[in-house]
Amino acid sequence: MIVPQVALMSIRWLALTAGTIAVARLGPSRAAHACVIVPSVGHEDLSAHPGVVHLARRLALTRRVAVVQHWGTDQSDGRVDDAQVVDRWVDGVRRTIDDLRAEGASRVDVVAVRLGVLLTHLAAITSPIDGLVMWSPTVSGRRFARELKVMAAAGTTPTVGPGVNVGGFAYPAELLDDLSQRAADPAALTAAGASPRVLVVDHDARRCDPAYLDALRATRLRIDQQDAPDIATWIDRSIDDAQLPERSIDAIVNWVEAAGAARGARRRAATPAAHLAPARPPAASGTGSQRQLEMFVALGHRRLSGVRSQPLAPPRSVGLLLDSTLGPGRSFVELARREAALGRPVLRYDFAGHRWSPPRLPERVSDQFDSHDLDDALEVIASWRATGVERIVAVGFCAGSTLLLRAAAQGVLDGVVAINPPLHDLGVDPDRPRSDLAAKSTTMRRLAFATRIARSAWTTHHALHDTLRHGTRLMFLFDADDSGYRFWNAALARRMRHAVHHERITVEARAGLGHNLEGAHPDDSLGVISAWLERFEHTTREPEIS
Repeated sequence: MIVPQVALMSIRWLALTAGTIAVARLGPSRAAHACVIVPSVGHEDLSAHPGVVHLARRLALTRRVAVVQHWGTDQSDGRVDDAQVVDRWVDGVRRTIDDLRAEGASRVDVVAVRLGVLLTHLAAITSPIDGLVMWSPTVSGRRFARELKVMAAAGTTPTVGPGVNVGGFAYPAELLDDLSQRAADPAALTAAGASPRVLVVDHDARRCDPAYLDALRATRLRIDQQDAPDIATWIDRSIDDAQLPERSIDAIVNWVEAAGAARGARRRAATPAAHLAPARPPAASGTGSQRQLEMFVALGHRRLSGVRSQPLAPPRSVGLLLDSTLGPGRSFVELARREAALGRPVLRYDFAGHRWSPPRLPERVSDQFDSHDLDDALEVIASWRATGVERIVAVGFCAGSTLLLRAAAQGVLDGVVAINPPLHDLGVDPDRPRSDLAAKSTTMRRLAFATRIARSAWTTHHALHDTLRHGTRLMFLFDADDSGYRFWNAALARRMRHAVHHERITVEARAGLGHNLEGAHPDDSLGVISAWLERFEHTTREPEIS
């Protein structure tokens, strides 16, 4: 697999009403051709993100690339339950297109994913584009809302308040009602006097709406269509078994390059290693951003992507380290801004191969973080402590939290908040492929898994005991249905009752945390972490009594 480097990556802020949205910028800043990538939202954005990043890096070899981060998502301000959030999403797309034009781009193409297609149509009414790629398009807001309701009804994640919950993402009722009134009108693509070329990338299991395609052909625009079965193994599956859509990406890159060839000779940009440039802090908003400065940084020898939230007031003694914003992405952003507003310095970073960090080569031999990832984590911790942070509490999610527990066993952390940690993997060698994953037979996989769980009870107990001996305090925050929580109750709770009694280990369970902590109300799940941090801040580091 070819993994190109990027000429430049930075985050820019677009001012919207009462806040800002972030736009990831890649590629040569003076390239005449530009491309805007418009993601979907919620669970679709999470599943599609690795493919979007790979596409952005490919396109950035020859042109400027801007990846919109919608209001209430990723690094942008706001929440998805804010008023008129769909209009804010559309405005973000429109302003990104207009900014590239104002910077001198002679051609602006748009690659839109799923719901991003609908948002692009609404933006194109006033902001003309030269080409549009509709990647597994959703052109009807009503259909999008209906699909969410069907998936929510078939799922087990509880919904807090009105609306639906899919994959741990809460979609407010007001948002669904607004989307249900919206539909992509092909005439919008030519409303601003443009005549864009169009590429439709779909597959048999999820074809683009035939009625929309008929209306699109009636506009007499040049339309191409590409069948891409790899979409079904990418965005239509969970993030645990999604595959990178190489065929789709190749088709999109080739089409975009060919579509722009008539406007000038193709120039390939120089490709030094990717890095993050400093960004201005967001405008005043309800996130407390007036009292903090956010800086995008590159960390360690791998130049991992990170964001540092620094309080403008004198910082408190406890700093937060958040690892891998891929899973609980938006909730970790909210947690970082919440704690920075309370005076705690926060550093959040992404492991190699996640989000905008450089790809991980060689690839991992299993789905767990291995010793190379542990080395990266230890390097980030050491470099941050060297800046003067007195005490560091690391917050991790799922497999990332297990890795932080391994780091804590080396005495480099004062506290760890582990969210949905697969504790049964803590005593397993992360550099070895797991037999229950390698076995072809379902029965053999289940037998290997059961054997591993039984063996893990002893090794995990000793791993946690070694961590506590350094004086590290632990908090486990579980989804009430999480397998790690069941493992804790069945195999560890009795053995570790002494540590729980002395508050060296705190265990909390919340229903519906999901993949990103948003299944439960954020004031509940994030508030639990904040309350624990307040108690932690007033404790001293004492070795565990053996």
